[in-house]
Amino acid sequence: MRTVIQGATILAMAGEHGTIPFTGDIAIDGARIAAIGAALPEAPGDRRIDGRGKLVMPGLINGHMHSSEALFKGRYDNLPLELWMLYSYPILAARRQATG
Repeated sequence: MRTVIQGATILAMAGEHGTIPFTGDIAIDGARIAAIGAALPEAPGDRRIDGRGKLVMPGLINGHMHSSEALFKGRYDNLPLELWMLYSYPILAARRQATG
């Protein structure tokens, strides 16, 4: 069964659509993007999601990751954010004391 996101503002960032946002549909077949375009043809059994008023950027996986954090991936899974920050950035947890 395909899933089709219809009428979304799409920012594809590659291919024939370039970097200019446009209104269109995204068809997803299983775990892969099958098609991106304006008014994709309907197929029987498609699951439809109304994308009007939404921005969709297809193909992003973990869209927010700083390259310096790549070595931490999976190391501190399932921790609250505060503890993750403590272990990932111990220098930020230290308090500086004025000397003088």
